[in-house]
Amino acid sequence: MEMMNDWYPTVKGEIENDQDEDESCSAFIATGSYTKDGKVVMAHNNWDRFVTGQFVNIILDVEPDNGHRILINTFPGDISSMTDYFVTDAGIMGTETTIGNYSGYDPEKMTEFYRMRNATQ
Repeated sequence: MEMMNDWYPTVKGEIENDQDEDESCSAFIATGSYTKDGKVVMAHNNWDRFVTGQFVNIILDVEPDNGHRILINTFPGDISSMTDYFVTDAGIMGTETTIGNYSGYDPEKMTEFYRMRNATQ
């Protein structure tokens, strides 16, 4: 996913693509006086096309040697949260939304997935 969202825009004039250019998701987190009972409410909508989105049905339970256990939703065979949310055993929940028109991909630096996984754990 990161290759298509970050790398692809740097070469999209060189590669044929039959997909529409559109955004992929929206999310929010509310708590306190913004919820009925003061507890946390987190929601995330993933607007992927059915042909790929139907396969985002795996809950990955990662228990690392160091750091916090995390639960993420992903595609079969993937090791990142393709639906952009997580829950940790430290009681931390997080979500994010699509960064439209991102153009800062640098193949010499750590990917967003790697940085997010380290921060989550």
